[in-house]
Amino acid sequence: MFIEVLKGTTNTVEHNKETGKVKKTFYEGNGIGRPLFNRVIAEAQSMKMIQLTPELFDFTDRTITMSYLEGEKQIDNFVDQYPECLQQSVYTEAGKALRVFHNSIRRKLPESYHDSHAWKTYQFLGKNSEALTRHGINPITFLSFLEDSYCEEEVEKSGLTWTHGDYWLNNLIGKQNGTKFDPTGVIDWELAGMGSPYEDFAVVRVSIEDTHPNSSESFWKGYADKPSKRLIQHFAFVKVLDWMIHDDPALNGDYSSDFYQNIFAKIKEIL
Repeated sequence: MFIEVLKGTTNTVEHNKETGKVKKTFYEGNGIGRPLFNRVIAEAQSMKMIQLTPELFDFTDRTITMSYLEGEKQIDNFVDQYPECLQQSVYTEAGKALRVFHNSIRRKLPESYHDSHAWKTYQFLGKNSEALTRHGINPITFLSFLEDSYCEEEVEKSGLTWTHGDYWLNNLIGKQNGTKFDPTGVIDWELAGMGSPYEDFAVVRVSIEDTHPNSSESFWKGYADKPSKRLIQHFAFVKVLDWMIHDDPALNGDYSSDFYQNIFAKIKEIL
């Protein structure tokens, strides 16, 4: 029996090449705030409800057994090396896939959402105020931008949907077909749940659009809608504040990595 073991940033994956099954074992760490079993349930629920996911075979309190998805993995690491037509196909298909997830479940936004989001924003900003100040960002000025850029009407129009929670290209698997990219599925649903689609758009902005500047037009063409840029930026900054709280200090230190420095530069530019 030949088993390939892959170690991710937090979890491990065992691929049994004879059975074609994959066993994912969940671990604590890397600043993930959601309890371990909740992550297992979120991923299992997603596989039962959403298209373009692996087939669910079994799960325990810390493992999931699923089907293996054929195709290229870790696409974010080398998509920039693809021919331009293939790159744009990747971005378009990524947008289409996200639209499929968001259309799977649609619900009306609860009245409590706005207050809950505002409280979360104040909490995240307060916990990061010293770090922001050290990097030349005035927390009060930043708070004013976050308040001004939040549009209740737009958030209500989008409602609630099933969100992935960590949607970037390394969680998209697919195959090259000439100049086209054929997706076979999306993985890593442990942060999934009901939320505003803007919560996924936030990760898309930071992890796809800002990382691959030529991706935006094709991505939103695939998604078949273009949400409010200003509101996406709001949610993206709130997401970054969340990451700053939960990130492993051993990995990011005093937020001196290129990732955070680019984010801080963007905040200063807007303010």
